[in-house]
Amino acid sequence: MNFGFLFNSVYRFLFYCLIASVTWSYGNLLGKITAITLGVVAVFNTYILCRYPTYRKMREKVAEEEDKRVQAKINQQVRKQAISQMGWGKN
Repeated sequence: MNFGFLFNSVYRFLFYCLIASVTWSYGNLLGKITAITLGVVAVFNTYILCRYPTYRKMREKVAEEEDKRVQAKINQQVRKQAISQMGWGKN
């Protein structure tokens, strides 16, 4: 919900680059290995998303279903809390 920009391949690539630059700035071996790995993942992920648009459509469909499931869960929790606040949910 808060990271909707990650559904755009360009913004996802930039996000991976940002995270890679943060890990690179640690300056140790693990930071550099992680940064290089994230850079490779960023390139590979962007390639897949741009090369295979059907994969993107399928992923968007799965994301929509997941959003609906999360929203239903949130609504259920809100109802529970509202009933609890009103005193009806006490045994």
